Amino acid sequence: MPSPISCSLNAIACVAMVSLGGCGGQSKHGEKPVLGMVAVIDLDAVAERLGADKTIAKSITRRQSSHNVKLANFAESLKTQLSERQQALSDTATRQEKVALATWQQQANNNLSQAKRQVETDLMKHRT
Repeated sequence: MPSPISCSLNAIACVAMVSLGGCGGQSKHGEKPVLGMVAVIDLDAVAERLGADKTIAKSITRRQSSHNVKLANFAESLKTQLSERQQALSDTATRQEKVALATWQQQANNNLSQAKRQVETDLMKHRT
């Protein structure tokens, strides 16, 4: 038995074909369709009628929550590592050791920013 979504998509395809003149070459007013006619389908309305909008919203929320937890854990891990490195650095640390720590901190910030961008990209793809 076909799913409600596939039935609706088939119905949409039929509407689009009729709008484009695919069923007998006549429009609903008996006129020949104009080449390039386009049917506009509101997929949000279709999803809402099928109840899929709520399922999609829940899926996006779950994924976003999961990513937020992972990002928070990653940020906390970097913070802990930075704290440990700072404690290991003595008061008599050389300039080179201080520069190395600052470089590591900058790289950690870059890695966190890159992870955030990847999360945003993934969520955008998931929404689409």
